[in-house]
Amino acid sequence: MNVQPLAVDQQAALAAFREYKASRANWDKLDVEIARVYRAIAKGKTVISVNDAIVRGGIDATGRPRLAIMRADQAACRCDPWNNNRVRYMNEADSPASDRYFEVPWPNRAVVYHGPLRALLPRIPPQHRPAADKLSEYHILWEADWTAIPRDPYLLKRIGKDAWLVCAAWCLTEVELSVLRARTQ
Repeated sequence: MNVQPLAVDQQAALAAFREYKASRANWDKLDVEIARVYRAIAKGKTVISVNDAIVRGGIDATGRPRLAIMRADQAACRCDPWNNNRVRYMNEADSPASDRYFEVPWPNRAVVYHGPLRALLPRIPPQHRPAADKLSEYHILWEADWTAIPRDPYLLKRIGKDAWLVCAAWCLTEVELSVLRARTQ
């Protein structure tokens, strides 16, 4: 999966963060979010736009989105790709909660696939897995196969409306895939 970080270099982010911090008395909600993103980049963290990643990821030959996102404590996600101006990702309970429901603007996308989509979330290896009581604070972005176990996910933490800190990236091994396939059959 080729996801592009926000295009701000570390030194420029540090300078911008310092400018924002110097004007803290005049901040509004957007300034808080912008400063948080600049601070993360200034610390050398990778920050991405999930909306941009999903749109850049494109669609497969049948018109299904190549990427999916869902809160890390969910087992699967559903996708509604039928509207040519947006794609919706929902947890299986169809919760409208903002951390379990994602609407990605995608203007003028050709709608080819009209069936329901469901994808399993990738397993997070122990070396990347947050504590069980913190898992709901994280999300997973992955290349959705829609029929099989996904291979190359990113563990994300939201730091803005569409600004996400990349906490980990990994590829599932053949051993992990084999065990997961056996559990889902």
